Amino acid sequence: MDARLAVLQGIRSISQLYDSLRKEVCRKHGLTAAEADILSFLSHNPQFNTAGDICRLRRMQKGNVSRAIDDLCRRGLLCSRPDPVDGRRNYLYMTEQADPVLPDISELNERFFRALTDGFTREELELYHDMSLRLSENAARALERK
Repeated sequence: MDARLAVLQGIRSISQLYDSLRKEVCRKHGLTAAEADILSFLSHNPQFNTAGDICRLRRMQKGNVSRAIDDLCRRGLLCSRPDPVDGRRNYLYMTEQADPVLPDISELNERFFRALTDGFTREELELYHDMSLRLSENAARALERK
């Protein structure tokens, strides 16, 4: 198999695995995929708590993020507070109503990581991590040049 095809198939398989695991959490809690992704992101990265942070770091589309945040706020899972200095910026915080979802999101991420890394040694995981960062940096640079 051509190396390029193998990489593309690998990326697609990884994405399909994550999507299938995320569906369980979404179904259980009545969330969309974008809503689950936002809650997961905020639970693991509380310092990046604006819609712009989510769009930039998760590479999600602005409209999808905005709609999901509005729905999460309306359902009481998130609250939004304006920046006291720059009123155009709003900070996002999970509420106590999101607490029942968080263990399931953590379990989803743990199951996903365990499935992906099954049989890898610590050294192989470190090498993969380094290579993955380089691939991501290359992709980000290529996107910037577009």
